[in-house]
This record gives sequence, structure tokens and C-alpha cells, in this order.
Amino acid sequence: MSRLIDKFPLPIWASLGLYRCLNAYRLVSNKEKMEKDINNLIEIFCPDISVEKKKSLIKDVKRCFVRHLAKPQEYFLLGFASKTDKERSEWITDFIKDTYLKKYAKIERARELQDKFFVYEKMKPYFKRDACMISGPRDKESFLTFVAKHNRFIAKPNTGSFGANTGIWDLSEKEPEVVFNELTSGKTNWILEELINQVPEMGQFNPSSVNSVRIPTFKTQNGYVIFGTFMRMGRKGSVVDNAGAGGIFVRIDEITGQIISDGYTEHGEVFGQHPDSQITFKGYQIPRWEELRELAVKCHKEIPEHKYIGWDFALTPNGWVLLEGNWGQFLCQQVSGQKPLKKKFISLIKA
Repeated sequence: MSRLIDKFPLPIWASLGLYRCLNAYRLVSNKEKMEKDINNLIEIFCPDISVEKKKSLIKDVKRCFVRHLAKPQEYFLLGFASKTDKERSEWITDFIKDTYLKKYAKIERARELQDKFFVYEKMKPYFKRDACMISGPRDKESFLTFVAKHNRFIAKPNTGSFGANTGIWDLSEKEPEVVFNELTSGKTNWILEELINQVPEMGQFNPSSVNSVRIPTFKTQNGYVIFGTFMRMGRKGSVVDNAGAGGIFVRIDEITGQIISDGYTEHGEVFGQHPDSQITFKGYQIPRWEELRELAVKCHKEIPEHKYIGWDFALTPNGWVLLEGNWGQFLCQQVSGQKPLKKKFISLIKA
């Protein structure tokens, strides 16, 4: 059914209806996993809930999964438990976001952006660093050329997300042949990237991760629009800043570049300061903001066939560099900003 939604240009109402049917089926066919996931989330977000209230809550989470297309984690992070159905309908979930993007931005474009190396080759001048694709033994020569210049590098699954399985490799600890064999021993295709040297102003939040800024851009009939900006930063010792990997995210004002929220995590934690570095979030000015706004639009103009792109950037001593472009979520923006963005998102994707 999900392939049907991807393949045919159905009206929005029909696609949403199919997703509701699909989610109802998922509740039945994956009952044990769904119940386990919901129970795990309840332990995180409301561990002291009574047995009776827990039963009612589980029922409501499942109902929202079908009616409002809200995944269990979205239910808790967006505070659906305290909202009416009308209020719940004002928030954009992943299912709803993807439904509109598949119709107006086209599923073929999403598949392009899922390939990190495709984006790298398209946008190489904006990455400003070396990268190498490793998919099998035939790439050994490219690998050896790359590591001859960069004996420390970061490796990411080429079609991965949320920072999963991303790590830094150090060839001072292992021979190149050993590292290459380890990378090509499974079915994962890897993109290897030269490490980024971020400026102290961005690294001070958490120096072990490259702390990035997400700039979503929409191509409309009236030009390019930036909407839904936020920053992500890692925790002490973490290599990645992704919220899905335990990182912290904060909302940024699109015009001024100031942080306008507290820090949030996907476990429902809220911090006024970074818990490790003790730097206050609200009021912090992201450096060289106007330069970044202009760069994001310039990047989008390089691939104008795309209607929407969520760009990730990092700031180095030589300026902002591109990390990747994708069909990013609108969860972090809504959670940190404590404001629904569905109406604005739909108006921009249809513009």
C-alpha cells in the first residue's frame, strides 16, 4: 500500500486515507512490537502513571497513530496527550509531511537526496572537502588514494539517517588494508568524508561533535523561502549531533539567526543550558547568519528541480560548508518552538 502511495499521483485525501488504513494494519500485524515501543515511551515520558491511566493512554496513542498519523514518539514529543483532536490536527507528522512532499516535490527527488554521495557529487563546491564512496573491492584504489591524504576520517552509511552507524576512523591505529576490509565486509555502502574543523563559536556547545544548522528551503513561484531553521548539537563524547542519536536541538529565528528556544531531546528532556558545557541557549547568536541564509538559497538554485530541501551546514574557519541535503523532518522545529507548523509547511510546499 505504501508503494501505491509512492507510485501513483493520488489526491492528498486519498493518500492520507491509505496511510490510515496502512497504520491500522500495522497495529494488528505488528501488535507486539507496537505495544513494546509504546510501553518503552511511557517509561521515558510518564513512568509514574497508574495502571488504569496507562491503558487509556496506550489506546489513545494507537488511535492517534491511525487518525492523526502520529507515530508513538511524535505523540509524546508533540504533547498530544493534553491536546484536543482539533489541536492535534494542526501539527505536521512525518506521514503527513511525506504525503505532501510525494505529491508536490515528487518521490523521485527524495530518492536522489537519500543518496549522500549523489548529493556530494552534485554539490561538491559547497562541501569544500574530500569524500570517497566505498561499495566493494573495486573501490580499493579510491580508498587508498583518499586515506593517503586523510588518515582520520568520518564514515557514514551512504543511505543512512539519524547518525546511525556513523563513526570516526583513525588509520594511526589500524592499517588501511584492515580498515578497507572491515568497511567492505558487509552490505553497507559507505561515504567517507574529510573531517570538519568547526569554529570555536559552534564547537563550544559540544566539541566532540560537529554541531550543525538545518536550513530548510522551499522553491515557490515567488522565489526561495527559508522556513523551519534549527540547530543540533551532540552530548559529551558523541561524534554525531543528531537528535535521534541523543543530541539536543534548539529553534533558530529564520531572520535574525538567534536561538529562540530551550534545548530539547527526543526523550522529552528540556535544558536552558547545554548540560555538559553549561552554555545558555536562548539569545545565542549564530555567527555569519546572513551569509548562511544566502548560501542555502544558492545551494537550492543548483538543483532547482527540487521543490523542498532540508540543508545541513557546519561553520569552519573558511566559512559555512554543506554536510548534506534531505527531506528532513519537521519534528525538531515544532518540539523546540512549541508551535505547530503544518499550515505554514503546506502553504509553502503548494506555493
